[in-house]
Amino acid sequence: MNQALGYAGVIRLKPGVVYDIKDSLMLRSDTTIEGNGAILKLAKGLSPWGYRGCPIRDEKAMLMISNNFAKNIKIKDVTVDGSQSDYYPDVRLGTNIFNMATMIGVDGITIENCLFKNGCNDALMFSKSSNIIIDGLTVDKCGHDGVATFYVEDISVKNSTFINRTNSSCRFYNVTRGIFENNSCVTSGGGHTGLQLQGTLKDIHASGNYIKGLPYPGIRAIDARITNVVLENNVIEKCRSPGIDAPGAILRNNKISY
Repeated sequence: MNQALGYAGVIRLKPGVVYDIKDSLMLRSDTTIEGNGAILKLAKGLSPWGYRGCPIRDEKAMLMISNNFAKNIKIKDVTVDGSQSDYYPDVRLGTNIFNMATMIGVDGITIENCLFKNGCNDALMFSKSSNIIIDGLTVDKCGHDGVATFYVEDISVKNSTFINRTNSSCRFYNVTRGIFENNSCVTSGGGHTGLQLQGTLKDIHASGNYIKGLPYPGIRAIDARITNVVLENNVIEKCRSPGIDAPGAILRNNKISY
């Protein structure tokens, strides 16, 4: 499959087929992956990827853009299964090994109707990137954040389902122009918060989200410097009081219950 990704164009996977990943799939510009329900899964017998404290740029990931610039990428209708614990039962979730997708330096990517499950770290991590559209994503029990963003401009996360295991459904860290809308964030027995806001944040809009049963406030700001952050029409149930902890944000018509 890596050979196919060496060429720009449309890559159509076969419906229902499991593709074993033996190395990072490196994405390049002008590439579309049409999953048709296919599954990308770690091959059995691999050595663990990365190590505790490994720099992100040096880690491997199942899907990866790193140390280069890429644009105009689309991924849709694919399942990405990072079930490393199938083969490495001693792996500590959220502290080592790899992300399912690491995207560094991408301008223009759409991820649509995909399932990312059972990873040991972030499901999708974006850094130094822009023009990101995520729609209809399901993240089922990853080891850290569902969608993690660092130094990102123009990102939209909509109509998605996050089943938290160890950390936040979505983390906006140093983000300008971010949308988090009509998402469901629940717990599988662990987790942190629904939307985590950190660093410098400008022009952020979070609305219409349903967040339930998390051990911290459903929307939480940590060491955040906020400009024009609007949180409205969200439903937050059975999360830690006060439900929304985001000093400086504009709050409108949120429904919070314990």
